[in-house]
Amino acid sequence: MLEPLVSIIILNWNGWQDTKECLESVHQTKYVNYKVIVIDNGSSDGSVLMIKNSYPDLLILENGVNLGFAAGNNIGINYAVDKLKSDYVFLLNNDTVIDPYCIEELIKIAESNKSVGIVGAKLYDYGTNNIQLHGGKINWWLYPGYCGNYSNINQDIECDWVSGAAMLIRTTMEVYTFNQLYYFGCEDIDLCLRVKKYGYKCIASSSSIVWHKDGVSRKKRRFTKIKDIQTSLLFTSKNHPLMLPLHLLQATAIECKNAICPQISFIRFIPK
Repeated sequence: MLEPLVSIIILNWNGWQDTKECLESVHQTKYVNYKVIVIDNGSSDGSVLMIKNSYPDLLILENGVNLGFAAGNNIGINYAVDKLKSDYVFLLNNDTVIDPYCIEELIKIAESNKSVGIVGAKLYDYGTNNIQLHGGKINWWLYPGYCGNYSNINQDIECDWVSGAAMLIRTTMEVYTFNQLYYFGCEDIDLCLRVKKYGYKCIASSSSIVWHKDGVSRKKRRFTKIKDIQTSLLFTSKNHPLMLPLHLLQATAIECKNAICPQISFIRFIPK
């Protein structure tokens, strides 16, 4: 029986060296039925040429401009569904390295139950055995409303969300793309919550391993703390608007404590 077709989508922006390392690990995968799509978000560092020289047969979709994480990945997701008819898409950050059995383990969980909509890999800090994330939880009473899980890491667990750094998505669901209102941040959590509203489960796999260079993408984008807060409050406004006043107060208290109070403007925080 033919294994489900998985399209591996890797978003690149001025990071061809990381992308090449990621691709090298992908090509060591034990899973057989897969396609790789690299999406380039308007790189200016020669990424496309560098990647093409190393992988001349690789499918690269060039956006021409930096569309951000959500919109950039959506280009790849829609291509995988519309053109390749993929059963699953595996979103993989370019600053990751995967275990050879990573995809196989994700597919085992997804195929074991059709109600499983999204499966996330267990993330370790790059080059170490230090756990970075094993799924996540929602707690609307505490800003920003979401937190990571670091317990039961040797068990497959049902959770509220998994990281978009290594996320397998079933493409037959009613929803499988990111909300493009999010430029960078919270789009993965938002998608998981929307998927769950349709009755699907999010599972964090204990045996699918990915090493992640945490913070590499964020540093390149020069994101400010204020921008992070705006994104988190946008997430609150879209998913639990009644908690927005509380999160505004909590965010203000936290940032005043961190001595950036003069930069804070309630008006700037209110998502459109």
